[in-house]
Amino acid sequence: MGIALLRELSERMLPQWLCLGLLTALACVGMRVCVAADAPQGAALPLEERVQIAAQIRSDVEQYFAHWQGVGTLDFDTAYADYLKEITRTDDRRTFDLATMKLFASLANAHTDFMDNWLLRVSQPYSGLRVHYVGHEWVVMNTQHPELPRGTVITSIDGRPVDDYYADKSRYIYGSNDLARRNSLFNYLSLFETGITFDVGTARGNTIRIDRRRHSPSWLVRDVTPKMPDGVAYTHITRFDYPRFEDDAIAFLKANVRANTIIIDVRGNKGGNTPSRLLAALITQPYRDWTVASAMSVGLLKTYGSFVDHTSEKDSPETYGFQDGMNTYFNRPMMYWPGRIRLPDHPIYTGRLIVLTDSDCASSCEDFVMPLKASHRATIVGDRTYGSSGQPIIRKISDDITYRISAKRMFFADGAPFEGVGIAPDVEVVPTLRQIRANEDPVLTKALGLARQ
Repeated sequence: MGIALLRELSERMLPQWLCLGLLTALACVGMRVCVAADAPQGAALPLEERVQIAAQIRSDVEQYFAHWQGVGTLDFDTAYADYLKEITRTDDRRTFDLATMKLFASLANAHTDFMDNWLLRVSQPYSGLRVHYVGHEWVVMNTQHPELPRGTVITSIDGRPVDDYYADKSRYIYGSNDLARRNSLFNYLSLFETGITFDVGTARGNTIRIDRRRHSPSWLVRDVTPKMPDGVAYTHITRFDYPRFEDDAIAFLKANVRANTIIIDVRGNKGGNTPSRLLAALITQPYRDWTVASAMSVGLLKTYGSFVDHTSEKDSPETYGFQDGMNTYFNRPMMYWPGRIRLPDHPIYTGRLIVLTDSDCASSCEDFVMPLKASHRATIVGDRTYGSSGQPIIRKISDDITYRISAKRMFFADGAPFEGVGIAPDVEVVPTLRQIRANEDPVLTKALGLARQ
């Protein structure tokens, strides 16, 4: 069966996604995507590879994605059909990557994303800038550019107002809320269309040219230990993706077990693996863990959910009521289970604890913060956390192409929403633009004030 025949079937007889599934089955046994080892690493992807990847994405989203509640207005069938039209028009790899990014971004979940390392290589992904959206302005938070110091307000990209630029590019950016997507804009240099260099305009009227080839990600970690008063110990845990970060934190607790107050700074911590051992070293009271939900793929429930599609009198009041019931109970059903009661387990440090958070604290960083807040073990100071976790399934399609789909939606123990919401601090402190420009740290200053009380 040739490609031309499958295209004819998709237009005349069968749903497009099913025909692509047939094509995938002909090329690969089962649903495993088998991209050839000698797949081109240039700017083209053959049609067979594109439809294989598309079919696998469709299958995995339907089976694993746990966040349909967060995209209630999304018509994924239509979005997927539009995606297929776009990726089958050309073999250009960048077009394929951007179309796939747009499809994943429509699912509005920070743990559901697509990455092609080829695109990162050709787009030189490091700008030497970290920019956050602060008080309706785009503010430089960290920089490798002396001419763009911390606190600089960026107003334009390549001559376009940055708000307009974001409005145009946001459909490609992954995130569980709008603030998270805005804060990520300058991480998506593959969306910047002017090649290796781009220009940023500032509120002071300057235009600065950024050359991507001159920068690396090493500047992202800025970990300077401030001087602490007697009786107060401070540590900044920047990541949880390797065991050594947890090991170092536990060693720090043992070395400071007699401190009156320990301040743990997890600002900027994007997560990694849940630091269970570190939590055990700190928790002194029982607490209830996250409430969790996951997609439940059961053939009978899908059958019930499809009855409305075959009802002859679709406009009758009875049908409306029937459809509402089907959508409520059988459309993308979820399985929920409450969090377990967690008990203390020989904590190492039992003194006063203060934890510093910001909107960059995400995933397993939030797994660390939530128990400390729920058990009233620590005072949380700073800004609301990112609001995303989700145990994603990871598909490695080739050496370059990988995607993730979040298979778990988490709620607070009482059922309150967490995804896209985050963990609120006990004491909210958000740096102002003036404080950012002056390199002041009002969050740490507030924590030290609490430690002295």
